[in-house]
This record gives sequence, C-alpha cells and structure tokens, in this order.
Amino acid sequence: FYSRQVPDGAAQANAAVLANTAADSVNAASCTFAAAVVHGDRVHWASLGDSRIYVLGAEAAQLSTDDSVAEELIRAGSSRYDAETGPQAHAITRWLGRDADDIVPRTGTHQVSGDSWLLVCSDGLWNYASEPSALAAQLVAAAESGGTPTEIAGRLVKWANAQGGKDNVTVALARLTATLNSAAEAADASASQAQPAPPNVEEKI
Repeated sequence: FYSRQVPDGAAQANAAVLANTAADSVNAASCTFAAAVVHGDRVHWASLGDSRIYVLGAEAAQLSTDDSVAEELIRAGSSRYDAETGPQAHAITRWLGRDADDIVPRTGTHQVSGDSWLLVCSDGLWNYASEPSALAAQLVAAAESGGTPTEIAGRLVKWANAQGGKDNVTVALARLTATLNSAAEAADASASQAQPAPPNVEEKI
C-alpha cells in the first residue's frame, strides 16, 4: 500500500503545480518533491529533484538520491565537496511542472534501527551540512534546549539562514521512537529569504 501511496503524492503535487502555472508562461513553474510515510519500523520514501530525506539519530543516513548534476558528478568520481560546490551544483535533472519529462519519483524503504529523527528538507538546509553526520550534528544542537519538533525545525531554518540563506529553506521533522508503535509526531517549519525567489527557483537542464 505505502509503495503506491507515496509515489501517488508526486502526481498530485504535479497537478497542483500545473494548476498554478499560467498558460502563457514562458518559464513554467517547477518544484522538487520529497515525501515519507512511517509504518511500524519502516520509512517508505519518495523523492524527485534535490530535496532530501534523512534518518538521523541512532544512525545517520541519507535515504534519497538527488536528481542533479552534482549527483551525476559524484557517480562519475568527483568528491561530494567538489560536486556540491561547483558551478552547476544545484542544477536539477528532474522536477515537477509543465515542462517535466518524467514525474515518477525514486522510491525506497528503510528499516529504522532505534530512536531517530526523520528529516525531510530542501537544499536550502542541506546545502550547509550535506553529509548525514554533519546534518545530524546540527540537529543535535537544535534539539539541545528541548522543544517540540516544530520548534526544533524552526531552529534549523534559522541556522540555515544564518549561514547565508542562499535558497528557500523548508524543514519537516518527525520523531521516531524505538518501538514505532504509534504515529510519529510531525511538524513543518519553513522560511524563505527576505526577497522570495520566483516560482521557478531551480536551474533546470
């Protein structure tokens, strides 16, 4: 069920993008997509573009794989640092929108091994802490003073903005317990720069 449900969300998101794109637009609106459903001790996820899904805590793992020039460079042998700081670091190769060629997301299932956080975020956050271990460290710092997932996610947004905030920042955070017998508490926090980017915020190729 979940293997079908999560990808279906991409089609619904694409329909929403199309519904909000002017018919005469010469630069059609586009966006990335990342979603996760928690069931038992498993996270079922889907992504398209370069927003990411992480499990951080008892383990530190990036579940999703970017659809980007940077990811292609990494697969070709470039270091993560060089690929993600190069001139086409944020050029995405797949997206949602009127001019998208392929809106079928990558999907996967991950078994959680212990108390963790499920983090779904845009590149406005992970750009400043790409490695799972680095992002886990920022999450630990954000959670140090306690608070709800909403408050902790908000601190991550503030941290990203303090690093320069060169892109819109979106963070969704859910606490996963070791038993995972009940639905995880989830909350979203989002922020954009003082001068918001236009709808088509990604460089497409």
